Amino acid sequence: MGEKPVENGRFIVRMLGGFSVYYGERPIVSERSRNSKVTQLLEYLLMNRRRGVPQEELIEVLLAGEESESPANVLKNLIYRLRKLFIAADLPGDSCIYFQNGCYGFTQQIPCWMDIARRTADREKKFGAYLEAMDLYQGDFLPRLLGETWAMVPAVRYQDLYRSCIQEAYALLSQSREISRLLGPIRRATTLYPYDESLHILYISCLFQL
Repeated sequence: MGEKPVENGRFIVRMLGGFSVYYGERPIVSERSRNSKVTQLLEYLLMNRRRGVPQEELIEVLLAGEESESPANVLKNLIYRLRKLFIAADLPGDSCIYFQNGCYGFTQQIPCWMDIARRTADREKKFGAYLEAMDLYQGDFLPRLLGETWAMVPAVRYQDLYRSCIQEAYALLSQSREISRLLGPIRRATTLYPYDESLHILYISCLFQL
């Protein structure tokens, strides 16, 4: 459960329960990498992958409260160090992290699999989609950044989506003989959030129906 899919030619990004970026099997940032401003820069660019992020916004997010005579130069140094991570993995640093019209961004030219962006188009397989979403959720969004203002809103949003998946899956299988399929996922949810009474109630309800 929660295994990293491996496929050459695309980025594999996990942001739930931890942070890692791989290109195929090559690590850009591994699960064991230390939390740094360079890592936070990459996390923010990935979270906003569908747009270019203005230089001023990055300075405000990454360097707020820090004294510096030239924040723009500090940011440029962080960008330089970030690009070196891609170069170390034999990827073009300037292309992976681009600069255009005063904005920095993460490339959209290379396919990118992200756990926070997983979708399904088949409405007839709703339950399977819920199970997949629950499996992808390995914990809080970027847990090492929970004190950062910009990370708090998506963290709460993904928590809510996770709970919604559990509740919707339960609604689909409630009173059916397949309710046992939810025991494992809901048990894991109570481990992730041991003080959430609603999850414990759902778990007890499943046991009662069995």
